[in-house]
Amino acid sequence: HRLAEVLAAPLLLDHRLVDLAGGEVVALAHLGAGEALVMAEVEVGLRAVLGDEHLAVLERRHRARVDVDVGVELLHRHLQAVALEDPADRAAGGNVDTTGLYYRFQSGEDVQNLIHALGRIIKEGSFPFFEPMAGYPGDSTQVRIDSLQKNLMDFVPKKERTRGIVHILGSGGGNGARKRYCMFLRWMVRREFPDFGFYRSFRPEELIVPLDVHIGKLAKNLGWQTRKNSSWKTSLEITENFRKIAPEDPLKYDFALSRLGILRECRSKFVPELCHACELRENCGIYEKALKKQAG
Repeated sequence: HRLAEVLAAPLLLDHRLVDLAGGEVVALAHLGAGEALVMAEVEVGLRAVLGDEHLAVLERRHRARVDVDVGVELLHRHLQAVALEDPADRAAGGNVDTTGLYYRFQSGEDVQNLIHALGRIIKEGSFPFFEPMAGYPGDSTQVRIDSLQKNLMDFVPKKERTRGIVHILGSGGGNGARKRYCMFLRWMVRREFPDFGFYRSFRPEELIVPLDVHIGKLAKNLGWQTRKNSSWKTSLEITENFRKIAPEDPLKYDFALSRLGILRECRSKFVPELCHACELRENCGIYEKALKKQAG
């Protein structure tokens, strides 16, 4: 069986922990802070996923909850100190140096504006977890995510809504997969390590899979995805297949599955040394085609 791995990575809003192809991923939560906020030790073991409701994917470590609580408190204090600074200090750059900073679509100015938008949210009393901004219990997950997107964007003045700001916050609506928010809700709603479990107005069974390139490819290999795009409907389709395994917690195994792609243990093509050892091979369309081809 595949050996358990320990992954230490900052919790962030964009990618699933680490982008191995592009190097270190900078988290919005601590841009400019000069320190890694929370390092989550995630013990991941992968046995056969399909049909095994007792898969030991994520296992609570002894100090995990303490680490999470301390990390969140550090973030809260840091953002209060920075986001609530005097406007004159802000104009002069304040105590957050973002000179030359550029992350994907976000510039240093975008980062400054995001931090100060968080300052406005702190004053409204919705920080650090934003749950009051996430719609109403009983609404669909899609509606609640769109409410959260819109309410967060409302704290950013229109003149500051650059391409980078809109890219990372979104504006609600549309057919996109809402990956960042699905991942954020995973952290906030699930009550098992390494997730925080702070939200009480959502239930784990309402969560939708954060659809990234790794989950998308693996879902196609397993026959869980029939659409060719990365849309909200595609996320729902994949989530329904996870629900067949764990109806009460459909995201219980998505991290373990995505890790196959992140670690390049699945290349979405037939690689004998990888595919013959893969515990999902009997459910994989690529493996099935390869065997048929070899059989002539």
